[in-house]
Amino acid sequence: MKSNVAIVYAETTKIGEHWSMDHFDSAWEVGKNVLEKSGYHRDGVDSFHFAGGISEYEKAKLKQMLRVTDKEIRFFEGGREAGITALEYAVRSIESGNSNVAFVGSSERSLNTGSNNNQNLLRKGDEFYIEAGKMKMQFMHDLGVSEESFAGIPVKAHFQGYFNPKAQYQMLIKRATVLRSPFVEGAKPLRDFEKSFENSCGAVGMALCNEEEAKKHSTPVFIEGFGTSHGVDKEHSYIVPSIETTIEKACKNVINPKELSLLQTPDNATPLEAIALSNFRVSRNEIEEVLKNTFKNADEPEKQTPSWSYALDKPLFVNTDGGDKAAGHPGYPTSYLRRVVETFTQLRGEANKRQVPNVKHGLVLSIDDYREMSTSAHLLGVR
Repeated sequence: MKSNVAIVYAETTKIGEHWSMDHFDSAWEVGKNVLEKSGYHRDGVDSFHFAGGISEYEKAKLKQMLRVTDKEIRFFEGGREAGITALEYAVRSIESGNSNVAFVGSSERSLNTGSNNNQNLLRKGDEFYIEAGKMKMQFMHDLGVSEESFAGIPVKAHFQGYFNPKAQYQMLIKRATVLRSPFVEGAKPLRDFEKSFENSCGAVGMALCNEEEAKKHSTPVFIEGFGTSHGVDKEHSYIVPSIETTIEKACKNVINPKELSLLQTPDNATPLEAIALSNFRVSRNEIEEVLKNTFKNADEPEKQTPSWSYALDKPLFVNTDGGDKAAGHPGYPTSYLRRVVETFTQLRGEANKRQVPNVKHGLVLSIDDYREMSTSAHLLGVR
């Protein structure tokens, strides 16, 4: 359902550079920047909504610094949906009239053990990556998607991340880099470079307000819709009806989903981006052809334009900040809100070299439960 809530400023810290800070420090750092650049003092914010693994001690410090004894402040514990929930609570607080201005923030870090050639490998038995390996196998076996085509997705991710100053992994790779990387232990045929590297940290902040307040700001980005659903074909993990349903709900009465040209989706394992595509704008029997045509320059990525769209009748730009692989994956709440920030940046025309042309709407997708494929999405737009 279309809302009259706008994001007037949003940013992330540089991902992967705040190991010396606790959650409080990084959340406070990005929060101060957001409030300053949006023109608000903390006393002018009516409610605060934080997601991530913030400890009780850090919560107390935040409350003290924010002086929020008489204001609404909510903490949403670390979990796959915490970032979505924090954003939705802020929207509802504004829609209900309880807040004119709200702040949403998240701060997290992820750590993992084990390494191979200085790149982190997942622990044996990690259920998500085992399932991701099965997803890739089904794409290859049932739909004829080749290893070479799959390898193009992380090449694109790192190429786009190379032009993102906030990305954790700013490096160019080629298809051979992916194909030569080892299989993730216990998750074959998923390869090391087809997943996100799990040592990461970072914080996100954004200032939201009602439609009347938004008139005071240049280029506010409105939250045009929200959708959520769940459901997957138990026999074929690449058939996820909930993605189509969720996107239709988010876009209802605003835009035909087929007209969308900007999508931010989880890609902490390559099959998730392929699943988003094959349940959204690409028919499953055409997925190999689309990937093959899109990544024909994956051996020479320097020939691509930084935004690198999928080869469809209407171009589709996906994970323009480098996604979880290149931008970094501190944790699910922060990663989802990071995707919101990238969409905000694109819609305001401030993405520099990776800017998508003529974009008015962007979709932020979450795939939260790989067993039931619980999905959620926010549609953002400029008016």
